[in-house]
Amino acid sequence: MKYVYFGGIVLLYISLLICIYFVHTIEEKSSLKKAVFQLLFSVTLNVMLYGMTIMTVNKLLALFFYGIFYVCVAYMVMLLTNFVYTMVNFQHGKKLLFGLMVLSLVADAICMVQNYFYHNIFRVQECRDNLGNVYFEVAERTGWYNIHLYICYFFCGLSFALLIYGHVRAPKIFQRRYRSIFIIMVIAALVNGAYLKFGDMFDYSMIAYALLSIAITYLSFYYIPYGLVENMLVLFVKSIDDGIICFDLKGKCIFVNEQIRKLYNVDESVDLAMFEKTYYAWLKEKGLKNNEELM
Repeated sequence: MKYVYFGGIVLLYISLLICIYFVHTIEEKSSLKKAVFQLLFSVTLNVMLYGMTIMTVNKLLALFFYGIFYVCVAYMVMLLTNFVYTMVNFQHGKKLLFGLMVLSLVADAICMVQNYFYHNIFRVQECRDNLGNVYFEVAERTGWYNIHLYICYFFCGLSFALLIYGHVRAPKIFQRRYRSIFIIMVIAALVNGAYLKFGDMFDYSMIAYALLSIAITYLSFYYIPYGLVENMLVLFVKSIDDGIICFDLKGKCIFVNEQIRKLYNVDESVDLAMFEKTYYAWLKEKGLKNNEELM
């Protein structure tokens, strides 16, 4: 089981590296590109560190790697907030946000460093999977561990608040981007909460972190931009005063706007096949065989 999970970690690591390369090759220089790149880098670092924690068979090394891992998790959540802040284009409190990030990260790092010597935040214990492979898991978390949780929850909550703010203020056509990212963040938060509540052999919330960052990359640079273009084109076609008939590459009528229906004095119940038949009859009347000859 240990090596199966580690194999999944390696696949996630490779996927994240591909995303980093993809974002790096984007020619435009923007604050959003920088924010996504930083987020991807932090998640990739987290995946690598967690892989190291489950593969080590030395208790002190496991304690050390877990401490660094938790600090990097806090850093990742902060960079997620920075990404949302940038995407929403919030104009206030940038310096305050940066100051909070630095102070919180330093506080979390101090806690984790001293835990290596005093073991007063969390402890690790040796375990074996169903095949007898040795690994170390976090066996006990004290009240001081809540400092780390409060830091992560604060920035996670700030991210949700900024997304709601952006959704409320954005025009309807742009609201989909906020809803999409909000939903995948909620899913990742629920997965992490389930792990903290019920526990397991391995921290499956790492999978949620990685998939969240991959989804953010896809939504930020591919799905949402192209989807917005399509929506704007549809709105344009619907609102233009001229009659428009749209065909696919096979010559099948797939859309007519309201002006065409008014021209023919028909309502929405009339099938598109009627317009297709009428159009091709008109082409034949003009001595044309297809749309290309018309152009």
